[in-house]
Amino acid sequence: MSSPRVTELARELQSAGIGIPETVPPNLARIAVAIYRALATGSPLAPTQLESLTSASGVPADLVRVAAARWLELDEAGSLTGFGGLTLRPTQHRLILDGKDFYLWCALDGFLVAHVLGQPVRIETLCPATGTPIEVAVSREGVEHLAPSDAVMSVMVPESNAACSVSETRRGFCDFVSFYRSEQVAFESMKRPGTTVVTMDQGFALARLLMLPLINASS
Repeated sequence: MSSPRVTELARELQSAGIGIPETVPPNLARIAVAIYRALATGSPLAPTQLESLTSASGVPADLVRVAAARWLELDEAGSLTGFGGLTLRPTQHRLILDGKDFYLWCALDGFLVAHVLGQPVRIETLCPATGTPIEVAVSREGVEHLAPSDAVMSVMVPESNAACSVSETRRGFCDFVSFYRSEQVAFESMKRPGTTVVTMDQGFALARLLMLPLINASS
């Protein structure tokens, strides 16, 4: 169950364009889940594959590219290499899903993926302040393993929802969402206004609220 603090934080993030709005059409929610599942096979999606996924719901691929521009990461050939925080391109945040290595735009994204796909995942990253390795394993039920045990997550609420591309989303939000060695280290290190600290359990609950329309679409 989410705490009032987490619920309010989720609302603030959704107002800033982070997460899935409650008003998203069901067919678009199903497309998003389908793209997550396809990308989770470990291979880029060719333009024709993306078109097939979207056309099955009656939505043109070009419209999806425009509507979800801040979520779609494409390579030079137009193939999809990342979506909604899950990416095949190496970053500082590593995700292990079904025995395969993936990467994340920010630490929170691992929780989002776990909720949408309904699968256990492991997130491996480094504390940006101390370089300490941090490992978090979650299932659909919650955090199963955390090392160090007092590690926390920073979350930044953007000032606006003006981002319209993956690079802008990552620069304006993802770069400020990390796992820290401890709450003390996090507070001593964070400089960006609007940044707060949550426990891993709170971060997991927050991710569920942000992705609830997709979770419902996948059930």
